Amino acid sequence: MKPTFILAIAISIAFVRCGNKNNTSSVDTVNTTIDSTAKAHSDSITPDTTVIIQNNETNNTTNTSTNISGSAWYKNKYCGGMRPTPEVENQYNKEYVVPSCKLKFINNNTVVYATTDANGNFNAPLTAGTWNYTLVSTQGSGLPIDMSCEKYFDHSYGSVEISDKKNNPIRLLFAFPCDPCDPYSNMRP
Repeated sequence: MKPTFILAIAISIAFVRCGNKNNTSSVDTVNTTIDSTAKAHSDSITPDTTVIIQNNETNNTTNTSTNISGSAWYKNKYCGGMRPTPEVENQYNKEYVVPSCKLKFINNNTVVYATTDANGNFNAPLTAGTWNYTLVSTQGSGLPIDMSCEKYFDHSYGSVEISDKKNNPIRLLFAFPCDPCDPYSNMRP
């Protein structure tokens, strides 16, 4: 019985030593760089691989990307305790441009980044399909949110459908919640 027990322990130790190493691999082709070290966050849509599409040459495959242009907008949620006046409600129904901010588009295991200009306009090389979109923390963007609060950036704000036909321009809306990192936010009615 002792040799069987010792053998079982040796096999267990071997499996523990061989498990979960942080492997970084990259595959370079003409148009695509893949990095397989994307980290998963709870309650988020985070892919296993990151694909950065470089537009050096044309891609002759059937799954080609199209340079999609669009604009990004945001609106805030009223976070006060009392019922707002009609004037205050109107203020929170207004939409504002997302200036100078990095956006992330996610489709299955593909991630594409784009940056808005001062007017909220962007261009992104997206393939046909459904793309979820989220923000990336961007210091100096002028957004009225706490850039150090990761809860603003760990989930999708919506999705956009890209087809092989004309898609331009697309319009993204980010509806910001009350500050999710505020320790008193769950005490509001």
